[in-house]
Amino acid sequence: MEGDGGNSQTNLIINYLPQGLTDEEFRSLFTSIGPIKSSKIVRHKATGYSYGFGFVDYQGAGDAARAVESLNGLQLQNKKIKVAYARPGGETIKHANLYIRGIPKHFPPEQAEKLFADFGRLIQFRVLKDDAGQSNKGVAFALYDLRENAEAAMAALTGQTLPGAT
Repeated sequence: MEGDGGNSQTNLIINYLPQGLTDEEFRSLFTSIGPIKSSKIVRHKATGYSYGFGFVDYQGAGDAARAVESLNGLQLQNKKIKVAYARPGGETIKHANLYIRGIPKHFPPEQAEKLFADFGRLIQFRVLKDDAGQSNKGVAFALYDLRENAEAAMAALTGQTLPGAT
């Protein structure tokens, strides 16, 4: 996986995974292309909540290329997945994930994402929604491509009050 030293020609990142997708279904989808070394849906350690992305490391570069070509854009449940090559892990991406709280319930998720995107390239941004999927829970996760971008966002926005916050 990312950070596990996977080859950049065989290691893939898959974004926009449906919340209900199981690890077994995820693995099965990608082994239909070819043999894999490992697969993982990234989840919150305590709750098991899926962050909506995962990694697959193929045994061969040809199978990884076929997976990108054939599975990128595939409609899976209510989502269209994005399959791309993962960048190698290392110190520059450790601690690049932010947990954000205090987002006003009516604050548009797109506006929140734009606010955090001003500090660097976001790999993923997600505002948690209530069970009905209607209103946000006031919590979000921002995963940046680089730790320095996450640190810049944290330094600039920690303690700031967004419009509509109490």
